Amino acid sequence: MQVDPRGAGPRVRRGFSGAGVVDERTDQVVGVLVATSSRTDPDCAWLTPVDTIAGYLSPVARLVAGEAAADPVFLASAQDRLAEVSGGGRRGGANEGMIRASHVVADWLRPADRGVVVNLVGPKAERVGVLAAFVALADPVSRRRLPADEVAVVPPGLMLPMRSVDLALDATGRTTAEVARKIAERIGIDAGAGDREFVPGVVAAAASMSLVIDSADEAATPDSLAHDLLGPLAERAPGRGGRLVLGSGGELLPEHTGEVVCVGE
Repeated sequence: MQVDPRGAGPRVRRGFSGAGVVDERTDQVVGVLVATSSRTDPDCAWLTPVDTIAGYLSPVARLVAGEAAADPVFLASAQDRLAEVSGGGRRGGANEGMIRASHVVADWLRPADRGVVVNLVGPKAERVGVLAAFVALADPVSRRRLPADEVAVVPPGLMLPMRSVDLALDATGRTTAEVARKIAERIGIDAGAGDREFVPGVVAAAASMSLVIDSADEAATPDSLAHDLLGPLAERAPGRGGRLVLGSGGELLPEHTGEVVCVGE
């Protein structure tokens, strides 16, 4: 991403050898600042995120702390079922229901002024396959781990912008507080002692995020998760530009709260 100075002062110019970029809130290194080699725009500086660097340099990856943007289940599913979801690739046949659901969800997730809430409903295997494709294709690190021949034939309409998913979680077996803590950690806010008292603060801070949360109905506290966290997020996201995609076996939110997309029928 391009990095611009806040005010007048020294600027990064062509030939700059690079430096770490530190998050003011957490004091953690989040990337490396580099200069462009282009002669047409010599005063442009760019941030290369830590996860991108780690994807190319395994010694760096071993030094990176913190959780990934997506639970491993999403990448594993995308590796196994990308051909079914996209309708291309050499392994397996296309799954028409998954392809149809993929295009519908992709249309809703396109950048827009107003946020969206989508509930993807259906059997877990098909549901996770669809969600995993979006999550993995939108993440530069995960995309490099997918079969190159299958990524090459994914229709452009299914390719979301890079880093367009801030966090993807499988809620299976997790409490409301655990899911909220994962969100809090991703955006660098203090989750306190980890009980439910901090959940409203997470809702307020995360309403503008792009979140994928699957298996909400299989959480350790499904009613609380829907009532205390996901419901309030769904109410705020449209007005805050957030994108909330929920996966479940049945309709999760009250009627008229977002769009319902069915898969596996």
